[in-house]
Amino acid sequence: MAHHTGPKEYSEKDVSRWWNGLDWKQRTLIFEDLPWSRLDTKQRGVVRKKYVEEQKGT
Repeated sequence: MAHHTGPKEYSEKDVSRWWNGLDWKQRTLIFEDLPWSRLDTKQRGVVRKKYVEEQKGT
């Protein structure tokens, strides 16, 4: 399994799948319990940043 560095490597599909897989409590801690489709660009950036942090933490 290749290990990529840098946030550019994460596709929106990966981030959205991760986000949609979280329960409302986890979402609320990070941001707000909204489905990915309802997040605007700025909000998606917040979620993506968190996703990248989570990936690095493993």
